[in-house]
Amino acid sequence: MGNHASHLDQYALLDALPERIRSNIYFGAAADRWFLKGRKEITLKPWYQSLVMGLYPITRGGGSKALEYPKWLLDQGCNMMIFPEGTRSRGKDLAKFKHGVSILALEKKVPVVPIYMTGLKAMRPPGTKKINPGPVASHILDPIYFEDGTSVPDATEQIFASMNAVHQRVLAGG
Repeated sequence: MGNHASHLDQYALLDALPERIRSNIYFGAAADRWFLKGRKEITLKPWYQSLVMGLYPITRGGGSKALEYPKWLLDQGCNMMIFPEGTRSRGKDLAKFKHGVSILALEKKVPVVPIYMTGLKAMRPPGTKKINPGPVASHILDPIYFEDGTSVPDATEQIFASMNAVHQRVLAGG
């Protein structure tokens, strides 16, 4: 899972990951943006987005139903990427994390690997279509394994704390 600053996040991550992960990873993408565009009668077929871009739909505000497809991907042995902020961050701080990553990790007993990315918001800020050149870094943090009995809120707080520690160091210039 990673922080979400730009529509370029996926591409920076793909470049940072080892081939064994990269060749079997799928990215959560807002269903209303990447799987339905414009008028309701014009749809982008989910199989096309999944096959060509490695995306799977996440319904905003979809509750547990939004996790059905990610659960299936984990059952198939796939790697997956989710942005727990739920949308691209707008301010200087990380947004509050949603619980989906924690629910998946606890239910499927898989580790969470936080990845903190820098430089992408400056390259393509939310609300713009222009891409500016610039440096990008992906900080791949240690995996987080949850003990049996960990609550969803506690798991979410652990994930947030791990990411926020790096975020604060980056903000401080370190």
